Amino acid sequence: TLEAIGGETAWGNPKVTEDYIKRIKELGFNAIRIPCSWDQYIEDAETYKIKDSWLDRVNEVVGYCVANDMYAIVNIHWDGGWLENNCTPDKQEENNRKQHAL
Repeated sequence: TLEAIGGETAWGNPKVTEDYIKRIKELGFNAIRIPCSWDQYIEDAETYKIKDSWLDRVNEVVGYCVANDMYAIVNIHWDGGWLENNCTPDKQEENNRKQHAL
């Protein structure tokens, strides 16, 4: 999963390869949900710029799906819990700015 804190394989999953995507296609699926985290890959706390290497990796995995005629659903719903841990009125403006940037 591209959402794992500590890196793609940190939760025991293998690194996604095109062969992995092809196997899922062979099993009859036509779409893959790709859970992604962004917060841990921010390299500039002011602009919330995400590391290019991470964006390249997400693009690579999406490309595997597209190349195999599959839908890729890039999903963010947790992202390390940064929003849940900062959901207060005094953090609203900062959270809105970060969400917009991400």
